[in-house]
Amino acid sequence: LTIQGVVLTMFDRRNSLSEQVAQDVRSVLGEKVCVFVVLKSGHPPLTVEALGQFLQSWGMARYKWPERVEHIDHMPLTQSGKMSKPDLRTLLAARIQHAARESS
Repeated sequence: LTIQGVVLTMFDRRNSLSEQVAQDVRSVLGEKVCVFVVLKSGHPPLTVEALGQFLQSWGMARYKWPERVEHIDHMPLTQSGKMSKPDLRTLLAARIQHAARESS
């Protein structure tokens, strides 16, 4: 089981995903996993808690669970049409820096 596969299954059941799901931006978060999702308009955001409950129901080992969920407007793609993990890492780093500045 992969996080990406299980999350896609979760969203397929709710018919709320508009694009792919990206995961695993470890260079920004150390060994923690982050999931990026693009939802269809009008659907409630995915929370880490809801995702954890769903992953638990699938029997996924807890150490594989994402510790962060990021909602984005569109998935950044490479020229060949694949998800751009470098762009996702950059986006996440910027969001973490922004949150740190707001909290200080």
